[in-house]
Amino acid sequence: MDSVLIRCFKCDAKNLLPVQQLSGDVRCQLCGLQVFQHQKAGIDSHLEEELCSYCNSNVDPDKIKSHNDVCDMYPINCRFCNREFIRQTMNVHERECDRNLRWCKYSPIGCQFQGTQLETEKHEVGNFHGELVMKLLLNLQTEQSSNATVLARSLNELMSLKDDNSRRNSSAGVECQDVSPSNNECCIKMKAKQDNMEEIISKQEIKIEQQTDELMAQNTQWKHEYGIDSLVKDMFDQQSEKVQRLEESLTTCWTVIEELTKQQTEQCDKVENHENTLNAVITANNCLTKSVAEDKKFLSNKMDDLSRKQNDLEDDLARDKDKLDKNCTQQNEMRQQLEKVENNCNKKVDEMELAWTNKRSSFEFVWKVENFARVQQSAKSGTRTVVYSDPFYSSEFGYKMRLMLYPNGNGACTGTHLSIYRQMMKGRNDAVLKWPIEYTGDVTILDQLNYKEHHSYKIESDLIKFREYYAKPINEFNTGVGFPAFISLEKLKPLYLVDDAIFIKLEIKMN
Repeated sequence: MDSVLIRCFKCDAKNLLPVQQLSGDVRCQLCGLQVFQHQKAGIDSHLEEELCSYCNSNVDPDKIKSHNDVCDMYPINCRFCNREFIRQTMNVHERECDRNLRWCKYSPIGCQFQGTQLETEKHEVGNFHGELVMKLLLNLQTEQSSNATVLARSLNELMSLKDDNSRRNSSAGVECQDVSPSNNECCIKMKAKQDNMEEIISKQEIKIEQQTDELMAQNTQWKHEYGIDSLVKDMFDQQSEKVQRLEESLTTCWTVIEELTKQQTEQCDKVENHENTLNAVITANNCLTKSVAEDKKFLSNKMDDLSRKQNDLEDDLARDKDKLDKNCTQQNEMRQQLEKVENNCNKKVDEMELAWTNKRSSFEFVWKVENFARVQQSAKSGTRTVVYSDPFYSSEFGYKMRLMLYPNGNGACTGTHLSIYRQMMKGRNDAVLKWPIEYTGDVTILDQLNYKEHHSYKIESDLIKFREYYAKPINEFNTGVGFPAFISLEKLKPLYLVDDAIFIKLEIKMN
């Protein structure tokens, strides 16, 4: 059943009420201050919120999936190594991931290799870039020659154009002095065009000088960035070293060949000596063969004797084997009987372990409240509004707790309902138990008339809303949690209140 926790602003008391009971105003159970006014829309909107399990922020249940798509603490997989990281740190990891593809540092001069950090470092150490460097060097030299030619041609054209304009300017001035006033306007226009042309030429000269400086600076920068001069020199030095090593290897090979020729001559002499020795050995071997034939005949006679003895032994072995087979049959029968006994023992042990496990993980507690009329009258008069059961443990070394009963109701349910709460207490074994406690179960008021219409409520540890109620007690007991409106007082008779007594049963199963 969904419940709502309401805190008093005056005494800081906490009241746990079912949502279905919030149909009117609610007052604090301790000080009586009004702490709630019925506002259905506000409560519903609060109950609809859920807590994100990754970033602990409140999220609309309908938007949980879209929230996970943007949540900074949501785990996602790296697209390179498939390892899992939270979204907030994924960008940093991808930049440092060992399996992220990187370009070769010689890519600006044409190398197209891509690979992981280890593969790229191995590739850059190899001699794969000599041709690219030479090609770049030739292109730079060609480009420099072409740029120098273009610049020289442009400067010559500009100088010629400037001289022509100067001559035209001088001749135009003389003509303007000789012309009549009617042609003065034409001279002025021509002079303006000449001035405009000189301005354009000056701008072109400045632009060409700037481009020349830029080309020279770019050339210097390329030499500095790629180390072309030093790289080519290093390549030439490496080739020279390789040639020198090859010459040294060739000299060594000739020395080895001469040594092998000398050894071959010595081997031929040794072979001739071995042939002479072998002939002597063959002669001795013929004599030995004759002796072996005589020994073979002697051994054949011995083998016949041994064969007869072997037959006798095989007959004895056959008789012993029959006896052994009988013994094996008896042992197999005994082994089967032992296996049956062992299986029965294992089955009984499993049953005992299961029973012991169930006994440790679940328990029942029945509380009989006698003299209910007197207890309820004390609650109505305010003398004793709450009754406590005897403390009990969930098992021999388990959790300590007790039940709380408000005979005349509690809070907003005073005078209308029976209120029942569960309360965790400080126990002797708290130091070795798991906290907060997690369990499920039922709270039941028993039917004493028909024994089948019991009135029950499901209970479960809510560690999100009411975690502090199930935490390890710091004081003698925690705040109680339960049902203010457990059952209407009008429904107690005749099923549940019999002989001025009621029975409350608590069933709990540990998770």
